[in-house]
Amino acid sequence: MKRIVIILLALLLSALPLFSLAEGAPTVTVNGAATVSVPADFAKVNLAVETNAPAVADALSENADRMAQVLAALADAGIPAEDIVTDRFHVYTQYDYTGEKHTYNVTNALTVTVRELGDAGRLIDIALSAGANACNGITFYSDAAAQANDDALVAAIAEARRKAELAAVACGKTLGDLVSINESYGSYGGVRLAKAADMAAGTAILPDGLDFTANVTATFELK
Repeated sequence: MKRIVIILLALLLSALPLFSLAEGAPTVTVNGAATVSVPADFAKVNLAVETNAPAVADALSENADRMAQVLAALADAGIPAEDIVTDRFHVYTQYDYTGEKHTYNVTNALTVTVRELGDAGRLIDIALSAGANACNGITFYSDAAAQANDDALVAAIAEARRKAELAAVACGKTLGDLVSINESYGSYGGVRLAKAADMAAGTAILPDGLDFTANVTATFELK
C-alpha cells in the first residue's frame, strides 16, 4: 500500500508546474500547447507502375509503355509537366520459394501535385485506367502552413505564460522575467471517408484540413 501511495504521489507531482529553489530567484517551469487548423490548398499523390517478367528487358519495356500512357493521360487531364516528378525507380529480382527460379520487378513511381483538390479522385482514376497499378498515398498541404505554425507558437507561449501566472499567484508571488523557452512543432492532415453516393461516381477524396501544433516549455522567475 505504501508503494502505491508513493507512485500516485509521483504521478500527481509530474502533472504540476515545476518550481526551482536554485541559487538566485526561484523559478517555475510550465508547458504550453496550441493548435491552429487551416484548410488544405493542394495535395500530392504517389502513383506507380509496377511490372514483372522473366526477362528484365521485358519488365522494363512493359513498364515504359504503361508509364508513357499514364503521363499522356495526366497531361490530357490538365496536369502540367512541372507538377509531375519521379519519386523512385527501382529494379529487383524476385525469387520463388525454392530460391532458384526468379522474375524481375520494375517499379516507376511518380509524385503528382494536384492543385484543385476536387480533382484528386478523378485524376487517380485516370492514372489507374491508363496503366498505373499502384497508388501509395495522398498527402495534403497548405500555403498557409508557415503562418499557421507562427500563430500556434504565439498561442502556445501565451498559454505557458497564463499557466505560469496562475502558479505564481497560487504561491503568493508574482511572475518575473522569462528565463528560457524551448519549442517544437507538429502537423496532421486527415482525409474524411467518402459516402456511398460519392463512391458511385468514382474515387472520392475528401480532405479534412490540416492541424499545426506548437508545444513550448518555458521557465519564468518568481518574485
